[in-house]
Amino acid sequence: MIAESSRLADLRAAIDTETTRLKEVHEIDYNVNALAASIEAQAGRKATIEREMAEQRETFDAQMAAKREESRREQQEHEQSVRERDLQVKRQRERDEEEYKYKSSMERRKEAAEYELRKSELQREMDEERRRVEPELEERKAAIVAEEDELLELPKRVERFPK
Repeated sequence: MIAESSRLADLRAAIDTETTRLKEVHEIDYNVNALAASIEAQAGRKATIEREMAEQRETFDAQMAAKREESRREQQEHEQSVRERDLQVKRQRERDEEEYKYKSSMERRKEAAEYELRKSELQREMDEERRRVEPELEERKAAIVAEEDELLELPKRVERFPK
């Protein structure tokens, strides 16, 4: 009986050891399953995150492409605007220059016409003055000639007088 009791105690100890080992194996199995589930969940989260990152990258790339396109378009519009403004400025400058030339030409023509008019008025006034003064000058000239003749005649008259 002691031997059986000892054997029973050994069996109980072996059962306890096996039970503990079995619990450990069960716990390891549980932990392995939990770890596998965690790894699987982590892989799912990783795939989700990678998919979200890919979507975000695509969205970002699309936004950047749109911004680059918008920037390129704005640059083209700005360049076109500058070209149009430069063309308008050039045209305005040409119009101003043509207007200046036209006004200058008209002013010169007006001044030339005024000059010619004044010249003809002065010529007319001179001609009138000449016509008015000429008879008087002719009279004076005739008087001077007569006086000269008389002065030339005086010595001859003086010689005719007896001495």
